Amino acid sequence: MKLNRGDKQMIRPKRIVEKKVCLAKMLAASAALLIMAGSAREAVSAPDRERGVAIGTAAPRFSLPDRYGNIVSLDDYIGRKVILYFWVSWCICRDQLPLLQEFRGANPGVEFEIVSVSVDAQGARYVNPIADMAKITYPALLDTRAETARLYHYPATPATFLINEAGVVVGQYLMDFELKNEKTRKELEEFIAMPAVESPGPAAPKPSASELAGLVEKNPGNPVLRRRLAGLLQTSGDASASIAHWEALVEMDKKNCEDKFSLGSAYYSSGDTAKAIKYWKAAAKCDQTNYIYMRTAQSFENPDNFYSEDKMKDLYSDELK
Repeated sequence: MKLNRGDKQMIRPKRIVEKKVCLAKMLAASAALLIMAGSAREAVSAPDRERGVAIGTAAPRFSLPDRYGNIVSLDDYIGRKVILYFWVSWCICRDQLPLLQEFRGANPGVEFEIVSVSVDAQGARYVNPIADMAKITYPALLDTRAETARLYHYPATPATFLINEAGVVVGQYLMDFELKNEKTRKELEEFIAMPAVESPGPAAPKPSASELAGLVEKNPGNPVLRRRLAGLLQTSGDASASIAHWEALVEMDKKNCEDKFSLGSAYYSSGDTAKAIKYWKAAAKCDQTNYIYMRTAQSFENPDNFYSEDKMKDLYSDELK
């Protein structure tokens, strides 16, 4: 299927590759969706949640630490095409990491970037050895509170978004991305070969933690400001300071599943695993369609079911013990 540049957006259900057992079998969905570009349109919906983002709209902005501790922003890639790949260590979708590296190497003269984001609550503990064994040279960012799952509306991995030079999403794969599939590889080749589009000027700078704290003090009931402050504190390594804000957000809206998960991640980063699991379970109960929430809690309670030598298979490393 070719990437459309002006025709009506195409939406076609695709069968999930059987080896992606970490995905749809647990989600009551036996098919995945591949949406490729064209005109802006409402994102595909699933029970109780929007899925994906609207094609033709700006890719949601985020800043996250990479596996070495450097803060990386999606804004850094304005002016370049980006293949944005979301994964997690306990999903066999980690097998796409070396394939993405191979794809990068097979197109040396083409200007595009690959950015991977792991939604592992344990951060670099499992991501680093897996990334090392995959021998990737592109960034591996750490989203320990699954903030990008909220921003991009994906309930499970893998999820892949194709972003043009202007920072606009022109294609996405939800719960189905397999580079060994000739069709998928051809679609990526068509994406990176698309004529470059004019990129906008630099994005407006985001407020600092101190500036946000002042705004929250003046507007304590504003969940948007408080959420931004809590997220910035957590991303910058001050998870303990973020806990009070996440707790306030959960109290403001007890139906907000994402805030419950973020509170659990803040507790984990602060050394309280018991409370972390409690809130991850609460998030999973709140949104029973979200595979990430459920599996995060399970991977802590029964780690051998996820990180044993047998489970890690060919990507297993002694560093994972």
